Amino acid sequence: MREASRWARAIKLLDPDAKLVSCGLSGWDDWDREVIDGMAGLVDLHSVHIYTGSDDYWTNVLQVHQAERAIACSTALIQRAAYVQKLDRWPRIAYDEWNVWFRTRDGTLEEHYSMADALAVATYLNIFVRNCAWVQMANLAQLVNAIAPVVTTPEVAVVQPIYYPLLMHSQAALDLAVDVHVDGPTVAAPDPPPVGRWAHRLGDLGPFDIVDASATVDLADQKVAVTLVNRSESQEKTEIQLRGHLFGAVVRARTITSAPKPGPLGLDAVNMEDFTVTAHGNALVVDLPAKSFTLLEARMDS
Repeated sequence: MREASRWARAIKLLDPDAKLVSCGLSGWDDWDREVIDGMAGLVDLHSVHIYTGSDDYWTNVLQVHQAERAIACSTALIQRAAYVQKLDRWPRIAYDEWNVWFRTRDGTLEEHYSMADALAVATYLNIFVRNCAWVQMANLAQLVNAIAPVVTTPEVAVVQPIYYPLLMHSQAALDLAVDVHVDGPTVAAPDPPPVGRWAHRLGDLGPFDIVDASATVDLADQKVAVTLVNRSESQEKTEIQLRGHLFGAVVRARTITSAPKPGPLGLDAVNMEDFTVTAHGNALVVDLPAKSFTLLEARMDS
């Protein structure tokens, strides 16, 4: 650790604009504690990475909340180091690897993703939005062919279901994240947890909201984007309420659900539907299809 500190100082002397990242693990590991204690005063970011995924539907879509544990533990370790060491500034978090990855164990590093995986990825993105005060970087691993949203051959490039939450978030995300509160049905983690590639403990993180949500607004406080993951196996009638603002009369919406037939290369495909929802004052009601991801985009009035 002393040698790493020496190199960190040398790099900053050579290039004061360089961003230094300490190499973490899961966020809650003793390794993270030791690295943060030794490097918090020298680096800009502390990295964590975990993967999730399971053949069991509920484990697959809920295991993503282990990322919230990773963020919370890393944040607490950083805050502790900052307090004990009397630091004026301290690092934020680089979530340097994340994805659903559990099927391939033969070295090929390829996944044929399903709609359940897309819901898990959409939840990851909601979690990063909700925790963006600390998560300054979040890198999907990978982008093409290896555990990726895009699959290529010499003739064609095809997107998998996990591509669409990334697309919709990137197109709609606004300047500032805002707090969301979900009040509705919940579900517990499977007990006992199914045997799988990742032994993440979930029971103590639940119960989990059936509908997972995040929201962003623009700097002028005139637009809002809401992302909703309905993990239920049935349709959920959901009311969205704004506090201190009114919706514009018409709200644009986009929903993805699983397509009944596979797409090119035999990969799972999605149905994407664009529609509008009529709002009334500070509230609107939208029907979220079973196992779906929905984006709402609206103008706001004070």
